[in-house]
Amino acid sequence: DRVHLVGQDFFEALDQQTDQFRSKELFDDLATRDVTAMTLRYAHEGAEATEARVALVEHRWVASTPFRGWARHGVVLGIVDALLDARVARYVPEGGESLVASPTVTLTMTAKERDAEGRDTGRLHEVVVRVGDRCEAAPTDEGVELLAVRVDDAAVVCVARQALETLLGSETTLRETRLLAATDDQVERLVFGRGEASGTDAVLEVRRDEDRWVLREGEASRAADAQAVSEFLGALHAAEAESFEDASEASLAARGLAAPRLRLRVHRSDDESIVEYIDVGAVDTVGVWVRRGEEPVLARYVGGVDELLVPSGLRFRARDVITREADDVLSFSITREGVEERLATENGAWRIEAPYALAADRIATRDVVRALTSLRAARWVGDEVEASMGLASPRLRVHLAMREAQAPDAEHADDEAPDAGAPPPTTIDLLVGAATDGGAFMQPETR
Repeated sequence: DRVHLVGQDFFEALDQQTDQFRSKELFDDLATRDVTAMTLRYAHEGAEATEARVALVEHRWVASTPFRGWARHGVVLGIVDALLDARVARYVPEGGESLVASPTVTLTMTAKERDAEGRDTGRLHEVVVRVGDRCEAAPTDEGVELLAVRVDDAAVVCVARQALETLLGSETTLRETRLLAATDDQVERLVFGRGEASGTDAVLEVRRDEDRWVLREGEASRAADAQAVSEFLGALHAAEAESFEDASEASLAARGLAAPRLRLRVHRSDDESIVEYIDVGAVDTVGVWVRRGEEPVLARYVGGVDELLVPSGLRFRARDVITREADDVLSFSITREGVEERLATENGAWRIEAPYALAADRIATRDVVRALTSLRAARWVGDEVEASMGLASPRLRVHLAMREAQAPDAEHADDEAPDAGAPPPTTIDLLVGAATDGGAFMQPETR
């Protein structure tokens, strides 16, 4: 017997078409992990359609058409993820089938079938997705283009083009051209081999040990530089193949890959059964020939990839030049062109001792000491000094004297550190020589 006054927002919430309450997802029960193969058919105006086929083979996506070889894992899964994330903007009324009668892209996915409890039934089923014309009559936000999409025989719907960009690419984006597919956090161990030992024995190994990296050369182990490992993995990811050819017996022999001179094995942390390896063959006038695992093709890379894959402990050696703290420095001197500038501290106060006896600026001196003790090498060049480095007559000579420090407790010292139990250096000399790419040659000497 009462009449209630309700707000406009309540009325608008109820005053909707039935489609407003329909599911906005394209799929009911499809999961990325269940997709085992896909075929992409691209229509081209005025030309024949092209087709791409990829399938999951032993944890890796492999293409059979239009090329043979590895497919880019992220792109393949990105297509599936994009469709699963896409949302229906509008359901097309009856007769919308005409919008997908001549689809621009047709995707056929083969996926595992699961029962009501989510268990794999051992059977496979196909899902067909057709992307057709623009939904001209569909309401859109400013600048948003909607495309007609149909999954199997379900209703035709409109989906934002932006959500389908991965699917609307071309077959060329499917090819894996990088030297290494595993991401940085998936890499557990890098094992370098050379010559006849490349298939089994390790010349050099870099492995993850909890939150750090360890470098092993022969029987010796030392801490590896995390930044150096990251830069190396980044270089592997950045290297893109310039050309490919089939891996026949003749091509393997011609490209030096029947018996590769180098091999890099990459062990995965997320799955111990997965080991990626890179075989290095002959170098020609264009680049170096490489085979990634048992891929049915060979790839040629340029841009210093040959040098990148040569086993080198220097590349991963810890780059901290001085391992003492700024507070440990008692005095330091800088000698250039025969003139020495020397400073020393007593009770926390710094004084200039040469070439004049003066009080030193506390902040300026502190900044120099911190810069010296935090010094990191841009890269290690080698264990032998060459004349071109200019270290026989250095431009600068820096000498640091440190307070005595107790040696680490050998019982609790790091087992991987070759100098466990050795006392920290009390004097450090830095010789700075000729300029080079990114800086200057420098030789540290400790006592």
